[in-house]
Amino acid sequence: MSQSVTLVETLKRCLKAKGLSYRELARQMELSEASVKRVFAERTFTLDRLEQICGIIGSDCFELARLSRAESAEEVAQLS
Repeated sequence: MSQSVTLVETLKRCLKAKGLSYRELARQMELSEASVKRVFAERTFTLDRLEQICGIIGSDCFELARLSRAESAEEVAQLS
């Protein structure tokens, strides 16, 4: 799995763990729900947007990358 896909999947899991829907995320970002869904589907995050989402979930980009790397390592370990 590519790094960008892994990063977005990790971000989705973080949102779910915080109980945040795309609708609520869109409200907090002052965007439409369709815009948020499109950004996730197409993985077209700007760094500013990614940082904004991380702030909403109470994290930062570095923590998201760390979690993503850990989850990626777990997938590899499971395949062995």
